[in-house]
Amino acid sequence: MSHISTYATDLQLNPVKGQRAAETDRSWQLFREALAAVAEEHDGYVSDSITNYYGHQRKCTFSLIVPRFRYGLGVDVDEDTGKVSFVYDAYGVKEEIINNLKDRVMQTFTSLAVSKALQDMRYQVEFEEYADEEAASGRKQVMVRGVL
Repeated sequence: MSHISTYATDLQLNPVKGQRAAETDRSWQLFREALAAVAEEHDGYVSDSITNYYGHQRKCTFSLIVPRFRYGLGVDVDEDTGKVSFVYDAYGVKEEIINNLKDRVMQTFTSLAVSKALQDMRYQVEFEEYADEEAASGRKQVMVRGVL
């Protein structure tokens, strides 16, 4: 049966009020950058709404639309707390596809945040990505290396 599910994460962005504040806040910028990177990796795009199985749209803070999950993976960010939740309709879609997208967004955001923190401390930062040989889902391992 089609219904919108919510998946709460441990991720928390800086609480901000209004679109303008979200555009200038660093944590929000990094999250948007992570979504864009995952979208590019999966031949998709970033938007602000998802669709359920029946074609009804739901607004979100952000959404990630990719060919393998055309309904979209929505992201809601609570303006008061900054808590991040994923929202989606999994009806007729393999959960593995959705979980892979959620994991990639979280991993990409974490990698970007760590690299920015290291750069702020004047480290030279390098990324290396490895295909996870044990995971059939195409997951990747990311190594962030900082040299002072």
